[in-house]
Amino acid sequence: CAWEVPSDENAVLYLWATAPKLNDAHWVMEAWGFAYKTNLVWDKVRIGMGYWFRGQHELLLVGFKGKFSPPSASLRVGSVISIPRSKHSRKPTEIRDLIAGWYPNERKLELFAREKAAGFDSWGNEVNSDVDLGGQGSLEASNEWPSEKAADRAETEPNVPLDELGFPKAITGFCEQSHDEVPVCV
Repeated sequence: CAWEVPSDENAVLYLWATAPKLNDAHWVMEAWGFAYKTNLVWDKVRIGMGYWFRGQHELLLVGFKGKFSPPSASLRVGSVISIPRSKHSRKPTEIRDLIAGWYPNERKLELFAREKAAGFDSWGNEVNSDVDLGGQGSLEASNEWPSEKAADRAETEPNVPLDELGFPKAITGFCEQSHDEVPVCV
């Protein structure tokens, strides 16, 4: 997940995470050179599946690197947004619309996009990508997932200098792993 993607040294990351994968999402954020700041809760309104609890929400983690201002006070929203879920893994377009409204003049990239969105560059295997990551991000790139190598992480992955990783100024993404697939950072 430590990709080198063209970006500004001052950037914000919006990263989707499910509750069971929250530690992995924080690891991805750090590996990409972003510091966690806060999160938004997407209440999906309908109860889904789960092991300990039947999930009804996802988290949108917010991280930044360098200097990047939050949305102006007049545009900020509450930390919980209730929007009924639709298709499996589809995120609400309202969130993308918020990000576009907060940063109308910044370049934005959606990683592992499933559809094109106005105002966003897109990268993923379900769209004609607008950016070339130089072969990075292959879905078959690794069978290792952060939680599987947590014990030796301190030795194998020292702090990644912020200037070696990068993204456009506003990014959305999602991290997930199914039990029968190679883990994917999306």
